[in-house]
Amino acid sequence: MARDTKQRMIESAAELLRSKGLAAMSFTDITEHSGTPRGVIYHHFPGGKVELASEALTWTGSEVRRHLEELDASTPMGLVEQYLISIRHLLVESMGGSSCAVAAVTIDETSCKGLLGGRAEAVFRSWIEVLQAKFVAKNVESEMALDIATSLVILLQGSHIVTRASGELDSFDRAARTARTGIEILLNSRQ
Repeated sequence: MARDTKQRMIESAAELLRSKGLAAMSFTDITEHSGTPRGVIYHHFPGGKVELASEALTWTGSEVRRHLEELDASTPMGLVEQYLISIRHLLVESMGGSSCAVAAVTIDETSCKGLLGGRAEAVFRSWIEVLQAKFVAKNVESEMALDIATSLVILLQGSHIVTRASGELDSFDRAARTARTGIEILLNSRQ
């Protein structure tokens, strides 16, 4: 039961980071969202908000990594297409005011005096590494695979921000078309 309570708080924190950001997220928000008593927060997270946000980042990172690991296409461009399709639904949520918990912490990080920057960077790096490995498995040279993977993660994060600001997906669709074309040219240049 204690594990369930802690996990509910972590998942609630991740959701609240996506919608409110780190600075605006409060323990009251977390207890209300998770349906847990306020007194248990410091029991599970003696390091307070920083510890809870760190756990939420770790959980978010694992969830996204799991989805990335499920990408399975027979060609590198197939992987690109699967990735773009898989992230589009996240961007629909961004239109409604949600974003990426990791990006939210990165943007609000000064409120925690730099204590979460390393965690956020590690999460982004882990996503890039999963994608890089996927491309390497499709016979893309490691350095090129790293370039493609990095570009795709940056495309997602930038699209979250622009989509949230504009309330539409046109910018993502344009960036996705450009990414497809650019990656295809890059992959064809290796032949």
